[in-house]
Amino acid sequence: MREKKDFEELLVDEEFQNGIIRFDSYNSHAKKEFIECYSLTNEEFGKARVIISGLSLKEKSFSDDELEYLFQNLNVTTHKVNFLSNNRFNNALGWFSRVAAILIIPLFLSTVWFYLRKTELQSKADELSLLADVTNTVFAPIGGQTTAVLPDGSEVWLNSDSRITYPAIFRDNERDVEISGEAYFKVKKGKTKFVVKTTGPSIVVHGTEFNVHAYQNEKMISVALVEGKISLKKEGQGQGKKPMMMTPGEIAFFDKDNGTLEKKKGDVYIYTCWKDGKYVFRGTALSDILKILERKYDVEFEILDSDVGHFKYEATFTNEPITQILELLSFSSPLHYQYIKPIKKQDGNYSKAKVKLWK
Repeated sequence: MREKKDFEELLVDEEFQNGIIRFDSYNSHAKKEFIECYSLTNEEFGKARVIISGLSLKEKSFSDDELEYLFQNLNVTTHKVNFLSNNRFNNALGWFSRVAAILIIPLFLSTVWFYLRKTELQSKADELSLLADVTNTVFAPIGGQTTAVLPDGSEVWLNSDSRITYPAIFRDNERDVEISGEAYFKVKKGKTKFVVKTTGPSIVVHGTEFNVHAYQNEKMISVALVEGKISLKKEGQGQGKKPMMMTPGEIAFFDKDNGTLEKKKGDVYIYTCWKDGKYVFRGTALSDILKILERKYDVEFEILDSDVGHFKYEATFTNEPITQILELLSFSSPLHYQYIKPIKKQDGNYSKAKVKLWK
């Protein structure tokens, strides 16, 4: 036997409603089991039959005598409750109950449904609001690369020693991310502008592909536009000054020391090829090449002769060992080097490999 429910609760119980509607199709044992399962008196059963049959647009109901006979025939022990014997009054009551059921119960159920739906939607909204305040950070360690997919489906490739921070979900009116290091973006188009924040200018995007080089320990930030359209705005830039607009094939440079921002046409592949495992240098100073090699191979360089840093190279590297790269660099210029292997320290960790350079 189930826990006794209020009669009003039974009327909105879907399983109970189905049982009342299908009652005629049950055998005697199933009928007796149903009545006893819900601890129904003959009065409750009769009322439920009238109301729920009315709700289901069925006309059949039981008279007082039929109810009493039904309960006695099924051997259900309950208290007899006499209905008024006036058939016309009973018919009117039955008609009124059916009309009330048709009008009131659907209204009640609709009210309950809308209330629960509103509560569910509010709960979802609260959950999304909380998620918008939660931030995720994806980090590519020294010597490694990784990728990330943002909440709007935009893709990001992170170069060695780089990180991106973004909310767990984007709000309706903003898609803001923050990076440190180097990242290649493939931004999904959307009505909301996409903003990349760096230690220099902010980059406003409207669906495009571009590369950002913005390491904290380097004074120069570069942005290379592959396709689409972006604009760069320096922090604190006044309302009267327009952001710098960029077109595909342009590279912008921001100098942290003096705050200058300029752009020029160039070979953007030089700035994006790292994503494909390549490094291309075109008249690049050795001092700049060493910064890249330090992050990629986790080595420490020491220049013993200042002139060495100004040597310029034309070269393309594709995951060659660091010793092989040093050989190639020394072969094409008056450069000497000493490679010092990592050593195991007392705490069990290994030191960085070191490279000394001179003429």
